Amino acid sequence: MRLSLLRPMHNRLRTKVIAWFAAVLAAIAIAGWIGYVQLSSHVEKQAREQMRSRLNHIYDLIEATHTTYTDRVTASLDYLKSEVQRIGTPNLRPGADGEAELYFGNHAIGGTTQLVDRVKQLMDGTVSLFVRRERPDGSVRYVRVSTNILFAGQRAVGTELEPDGKAAAALAKGESFHGVVDVFGKPYLTAYDPILDAEGRVIGIYYVGYRLDSFHMLGGIVEQARLLREGFFAVANAHDKVVFSSESGRGTVEIELAEQVAAGKEGEHADWVTIRRTFEPWDYDIIGALHLPDIHSITTTILWKVYGAGGVILFAVLGASFWLSRRLSDALSEAEVARKQALEARDAAETANRTKSAFLANMSHELRTPMNAIIGYSEMLMEEAEDGGQEEMLPDLGKIRSAGKHLLALINDVLDLSKIEAGKMTLYTEDFDIDTMLDEVATTIRPLVDSNRNRFTLVKTPEPLGRMHSDLTKVRQTLFNLLSNATKFTEDGEIRLSAERR
Repeated sequence: MRLSLLRPMHNRLRTKVIAWFAAVLAAIAIAGWIGYVQLSSHVEKQAREQMRSRLNHIYDLIEATHTTYTDRVTASLDYLKSEVQRIGTPNLRPGADGEAELYFGNHAIGGTTQLVDRVKQLMDGTVSLFVRRERPDGSVRYVRVSTNILFAGQRAVGTELEPDGKAAAALAKGESFHGVVDVFGKPYLTAYDPILDAEGRVIGIYYVGYRLDSFHMLGGIVEQARLLREGFFAVANAHDKVVFSSESGRGTVEIELAEQVAAGKEGEHADWVTIRRTFEPWDYDIIGALHLPDIHSITTTILWKVYGAGGVILFAVLGASFWLSRRLSDALSEAEVARKQALEARDAAETANRTKSAFLANMSHELRTPMNAIIGYSEMLMEEAEDGGQEEMLPDLGKIRSAGKHLLALINDVLDLSKIEAGKMTLYTEDFDIDTMLDEVATTIRPLVDSNRNRFTLVKTPEPLGRMHSDLTKVRQTLFNLLSNATKFTEDGEIRLSAERR
């Protein structure tokens, strides 16, 4: 009947416990999600800044490369022209097949390689000399008559300058051209300058150039540029084809993405964030690509390192707490039943307690006697050890005597309390030396005093205090109780016991 009445209370308590833990778990989940979102946003912001910074670094590197190689192109062209002036004035002469042939002074240039090879050896790069020839329809073409450019495995002698190219357009106006053009499908940083005869007529072209995708330092730096785990950087040429790319950006998807960005297309890769910057002198695009799943992966890794162990401990504590709370709710129901049973047993316990107190009061002398014997024997052993010259045993025997006295004092506390409860207290009077009794109390109390960093001082008169007739155990226990209480409630202080005869 009583259990059926308590069951609704038990069910309500269990429901409240479950609701509380559900609210705690929901709060933890919300806090974790907010922390994840904020950390993810911070990581992405830092990654975007890093991407822009490294992209600008690559841009600056390309700009420095452009300046350096432009100077080299100019120097190579000046050196080539100076060598021509040393050989002789440029002029055209008819060849055996009736076509115009290029001469420097009296030296025919067609089919020779000494000049272009000498320039390459000193300045590196590529060198070509073109001769101007007219077609029957009056159009003009420029044909390579000496070059160190290879085409199909051989020197490209006899190949023509592309008539529709940027260089041809400038030369048709009698102007020099400096810039990036494709030579046999490869990008070169070039300089074209008209070859003039003595009358100032254009009879050919000087050419020097450096292939862009052979700039090993630039390519190496781009290859080593990384962005988190899968992010990459790439450089695309004027035809939107990737020339250099990071090691992590050499897959099909990454190359396709870079070329789409270079072409100005959004692309179909939603997992990427990209930026592009164009280097106008080359019409090259520098592309940076950030892989968004890297953000989530790094955020998760950071959160796990920071909160992983703590989270495991927290959920373990919550699980243990939930289990304990369920056990507690069960225990409350049982406790309510047990409470009434306890009330019924209380009266019997009180009767038994009074009986126990009476028994302990009657047994006080019997319990003290063995302890006094232990103390006495320890003192006898100390005397024998001292007489026998075994001083090394004295500290241990002293500890036995002090521990025996301490235990005796504890027994006295229990017995005296029982006697008080039983309404009976007996005194065993005797004559004892006051100085000896005080020294024993001081020896027993010192370990307790030291535990709280206190200082104990025993102050006695220079003359012996003499003897006293009383219950030695009661007097000693009274002093020990007072000093013990002083020790418990004092730290870093001084406890003083004074004794004098009046």
